[in-house]
Amino acid sequence: MIWRIGIPIGLLVFTAAIPAATRKSDRAVRFPTTCAAIAPTDIALRPAIWLGDCVLGKADGLGILRMGGRPLHAFFAGRMKAGRPASGLLFDVDKSYWTARGFDAKGHVLIADGNYLKEQDQAWADAVRAARSVGDRFAKAGNAGSAAYYRRFASEIENGRPE
Repeated sequence: MIWRIGIPIGLLVFTAAIPAATRKSDRAVRFPTTCAAIAPTDIALRPAIWLGDCVLGKADGLGILRMGGRPLHAFFAGRMKAGRPASGLLFDVDKSYWTARGFDAKGHVLIADGNYLKEQDQAWADAVRAARSVGDRFAKAGNAGSAAYYRRFASEIENGRPE
């Protein structure tokens, strides 16, 4: 796999090259996907791998952005729009997290605290649905171990939300 790395406005962009012959449409057909995804600047781990849909070569919709290598991973679980994180939970390697109602132009988390209850609810819902959808996609691809991991991750998110 070939990775291009660009640094626009302090953000790291990871794009896996997709040969034209493997692109049957504007949506990615392989899983894990190989599309552009901007990793949040609050997590410095690389590489970043998007587990979700791609539209026009960019991460889009619900999924997981996995950052870092073995054994340390950080995760963004939630919604991406045009290759940028939009809403969800950002987990550091120590399992601490930020509830993200969005990200600023430099890729830093905009926290969904008590002043943003609707956005907070949306971020948690997006994170749960994202982890479940990734688990389902791994199951469909025949990877039972990863499917179980991401389904368990979805349950941990759903049951771990503070009151």
